[in-house]
Amino acid sequence: MITVNQTHFEKDGKPFFYLADTCWSAFTNVSLADWRYYLKTRKNQGYNTIQINILRQWDASTTPLGQKVWEPFKLLDSEKERIYDYQHLDSAYLDHVEEMLAIMQEYELQPALVLLWCNYIPNTWVHEMVGSNNNLMPLKAVTNYVDTITKRFKKYQPIYYLSGDTDFPDGPAIEYYLTAEKIIRQNDPIALVSAHIAGEKLDIYPRLLEKLDFFAYQSGHGKTGQATSYTIPQAMRQQGYVKPIVNAEICYEFMPQFSPTMAERFSAQDVRRSSWQSVLGGASAGITYGAHGIWSWHNRGESFPPGYPYPADWHEALNFVGAMDVSYIKSLVTEYGLVDLENVNTPTAGVLLAEAKSQNKALAYVVSSREVELTAVSFDIKQVKAIDLTTKNIYYPSFKERKVESCDLAGDYLLVIE
Repeated sequence: MITVNQTHFEKDGKPFFYLADTCWSAFTNVSLADWRYYLKTRKNQGYNTIQINILRQWDASTTPLGQKVWEPFKLLDSEKERIYDYQHLDSAYLDHVEEMLAIMQEYELQPALVLLWCNYIPNTWVHEMVGSNNNLMPLKAVTNYVDTITKRFKKYQPIYYLSGDTDFPDGPAIEYYLTAEKIIRQNDPIALVSAHIAGEKLDIYPRLLEKLDFFAYQSGHGKTGQATSYTIPQAMRQQGYVKPIVNAEICYEFMPQFSPTMAERFSAQDVRRSSWQSVLGGASAGITYGAHGIWSWHNRGESFPPGYPYPADWHEALNFVGAMDVSYIKSLVTEYGLVDLENVNTPTAGVLLAEAKSQNKALAYVVSSREVELTAVSFDIKQVKAIDLTTKNIYYPSFKERKVESCDLAGDYLLVIE
């Protein structure tokens, strides 16, 4: 069971660094054989959590001919778009989801389930973009849906995200989320609850934020917005937020960078930078990786939404090198017991610094080689080592009067300060 202890998570009383993968389309688009292969791989790579959309992902890739696509509700029409009877949850779908959750349990992987993705909610950015009311879930259907899901899957001890990729528009949307939150607390009072927010956003309904067990944001996939990986958690801490913070969606590896041309893709180094800057910027409870080809579950030759061109086949995406770069964060934080990392200011540009006062240790992410000022560190520094984040080779740079010399490395690196 996952619980909250100040700014970090614990599982069965031990520190739990939330290291998730994004597999939004798992329940609807993935065969059981592929599911086992995927889970075994991510488990071996060090991941402990999988984020999944309970409903059908609106921007998933198509599935190969002959493979079953699971529908959560009775399907009334699918000629132009899927139109559901939201009063009738499909019993075969629920059986299928339960089988997949049971397999997750075998691999000791934590489910993080999104209840209400934004395209099912009125007035959100996706609803406005798609311009249709046909697929919206009526508010009166939320009660039965969330009641059924939480009662049936409580035994798998999921974390719940009330929202998926949402902004928080004026109007009825808040009632959807407040209704869902109330039902979760009634049916599964020990479950952790949060909200998954659209990229680069910080604002959330105040009435909802106060009810959440932790704050989850996403720095997202915009080329010009990557600094939000650290500016959002910094802002939350400055506002006095004292619960855990997670970056629940960093830039996806191999995803085209949202920009006027969509010409550049996020590299493994982009992913690594976003992840370290998130954790050291204040999102010290955990991080969520994503690969362009896994989240939408893409098979080569299938179609994909025009806004997300050319995903990799999921078999290839499963082994992108960035997955292990992100996993390394969990390994190092766990090895050093850094459950209380707190962002501290440093005058050195291009550096994110965080200190774990309980361990008399600090970490500094350095985007490229330079001298680093450590005057903000509160303890006596006995040793500084540098880890080249490309090779994982270790160096021992000179430091004097709380200034660390440049390491002359070609890429980014981490300073471990003790």
